Amino acid sequence: MTKELETVKQFRTLFTNRYQGARELKAQGQRIVGWICTYVPEEIIHAAGLFPFRVIGGSPETPRADAFLYSNNCTFVRNCLEQGLNGSLDFLDGIVACNT
Repeated sequence: MTKELETVKQFRTLFTNRYQGARELKAQGQRIVGWICTYVPEEIIHAAGLFPFRVIGGSPETPRADAFLYSNNCTFVRNCLEQGLNGSLDFLDGIVACNT
């Protein structure tokens, strides 16, 4: 059981530091493509030699995004846009989204 808990701890650390990890990859020359929807085939991004980075919501407030989107738009989308506008995703070389 201790080993399983240690593995969960490692995943938590990786998740918490995912932006830092992506920036480190970028500094090593890796091209990084963000993807938003679960229907985006990240395997194809990876097969193209790119690093797929899952963009998730996380901005507590969305003042910049609210200037572009109505307040009744999806909170997740507004959060992702906010991260793009405030520079949190500045390490991305591109982003893939799909209409679902």
